[in-house]
Amino acid sequence: MEVGICTKENLSPTGHLGTQPMAAPDAAYGGIGYDGIYLEPNPLFGLVGGGDQYIAWATNVCDGTDNEVSANWSSSVQAVATINTNGYASFRSVGTSVITGTAKLQSVENPSCRPQVFQSTAPANVTPTISGPDTVWWFNGQNPSPANYPLSITLTAQCGSSGCSATPQWSVTQSDNKVQLSSTSGPQISVTSTGAYFSSSVGDISFTVSVNGVPSPVFKITSRTPWELQADPLDSNTDQDAATGYSTIVASTLNDQLASGMTAELAWNESVGTPQNANGSNWATCCGPLHTSGGTGPPLLDLLAPPALADNPIPAPTHNSPPSGTIAYMMATQNIYIGSDTSGAGVFVQQDTLTYYIDHGAYTGIIIPPKPPQ
Repeated sequence: MEVGICTKENLSPTGHLGTQPMAAPDAAYGGIGYDGIYLEPNPLFGLVGGGDQYIAWATNVCDGTDNEVSANWSSSVQAVATINTNGYASFRSVGTSVITGTAKLQSVENPSCRPQVFQSTAPANVTPTISGPDTVWWFNGQNPSPANYPLSITLTAQCGSSGCSATPQWSVTQSDNKVQLSSTSGPQISVTSTGAYFSSSVGDISFTVSVNGVPSPVFKITSRTPWELQADPLDSNTDQDAATGYSTIVASTLNDQLASGMTAELAWNESVGTPQNANGSNWATCCGPLHTSGGTGPPLLDLLAPPALADNPIPAPTHNSPPSGTIAYMMATQNIYIGSDTSGAGVFVQQDTLTYYIDHGAYTGIIIPPKPPQ
């Protein structure tokens, strides 16, 4: 920008440049004079559906100060970006539109001190965006709750109300092979877990989509799977039972591989081995097999009850409050799976030993599987 020359006549009585608004032609303009305008931001970047503010500036060449000035605004490609009378640009679709600001200002190069029209331009670059869920799940072939734990998610390229002007191209950045894409081109893609690797941190899988070579901001997702149970003492209890002497509820909460609690309801099941007598009892042989069934949780509520008193178990189970028994009279290995109420189906999350004492039942020898590969 060229610098204009301020004469003595343009100075205020104190010798400083004036800062008054523009006066009528031939009036005393003080020390105000401009030789052009400029726009900020330049360039402007934004997302489809968003918007941002342009400001027109002019440098007073008499004192070097930058002044915000009023301007008339226009956009070269209305389908990409529109701009209102206040300089606010609204982003309509992917592409570039040239924004022009026009201001009528006093010119230092005009001897008559009359206003002159100045123009400046700045591009508005509008980029696509990605929309969709940010979490995909894996349940080892099961689909327990699609609304809460989706096995497949759909990502959509957002290009504007009229759609994309070219076929969107997708890319994914991930360590190892956590997710797979239904396609790498098109307005929508489906993303599923491979079941081989899972996220080690939230949002460690990154997607971008490009339209006409213009890339979107990164869109991050997480691949999750059930991992471990944790004891829930608040929901665990032992009550007196007229038929069996006692019944115990063992409660557990559920975490995924990132140690985040899974709170939405889903199915689980148990696979139980052959019960064994212990410490001289006949509990495993007197009274028939253990009855097992699946359930829903979390919390996972597992009912442990000894043989029925009518079958003459030796010794006879009883109820004490609080329970005090320390000698086990029946034991059975148990595996717990998440994602189905069918025994042995779903994701394995815990092995333990169902242990029955004289006055309560418990999980002992708990083994949590290693974290899923990440």
